[in-house]
Amino acid sequence: MKQSGRKLHGRLCFFLLLLYTLFGKVTDKYFPINGVTAEKERSKATVKSIFDGTYQQDMSQYMLSAMPGRDLLVKTHNQVLYSVFHVSSNRNNGIVDTIFGMTETGFPL
Repeated sequence: MKQSGRKLHGRLCFFLLLLYTLFGKVTDKYFPINGVTAEKERSKATVKSIFDGTYQQDMSQYMLSAMPGRDLLVKTHNQVLYSVFHVSSNRNNGIVDTIFGMTETGFPL
């Protein structure tokens, strides 16, 4: 009986993960990241870049930055870090905390 429950939980988690990637663009529309974000451009595939490995590295970086739903995941990660551990992922920790103050509703920067 427990085994079937575990399988059901595993399948449900897998289904939710797939569902999130399908609707990631929708979450990006409603939960954009505030501030400046560096967008990685998609690199051109050449024979030289494929064989020396730079194309794979560039494509990996592009896929990470262009992942649907990334904005909500980044905001959630930063909020959990600050709310639970009182740590900011921003490099200017003290400046953000003392000048702007971080809140539970979102980040000013």
